[in-house]
Amino acid sequence: MENTVIGTVASVANVAIVYFGINTYHLQFLPMLGVLLAFGVISTLITREINPPSRVLQQALAAMKSGNTKPAEIGMIIGFIAFIAMAVMLWKAYGGLRWLAIVVLTSIAVMATEFM
Repeated sequence: MENTVIGTVASVANVAIVYFGINTYHLQFLPMLGVLLAFGVISTLITREINPPSRVLQQALAAMKSGNTKPAEIGMIIGFIAFIAMAVMLWKAYGGLRWLAIVVLTSIAVMATEFM
C-alpha cells in the first residue's frame, strides 16, 4: 500500500503544479518545463530514499506470486488519470509539440535520476 500512497501524492502534486503554474502564475513554456523537471528529479530522489528500487522489485515479485495486485492497479489508475489531466492542461496551454517535449524531457530526467 505504501507504493500507492507515494504514487498518489506524487500524482496530486504534479497535477497541482501544472494547474497553478498555468492558471495562477501564467508560466510560459520554459519556466513550466523547468519546474516540472526540478519537481520530477526531486520527487524521484525522495521516493528512492523512502522506497528504494530493490524493495519495489521485491514487493512487485511478492504481489505477482500471491496474486494480490489490487494496490498496484489502483496506483496505475490514479497515475493514468493524473497523466490525462496534466496532458489536457499542458496541451491547451502550450500546444502539441511543446506538450510532447515536456513529457519526453521529464520522463528522461526522472528515469535517469531513478537509475543513477
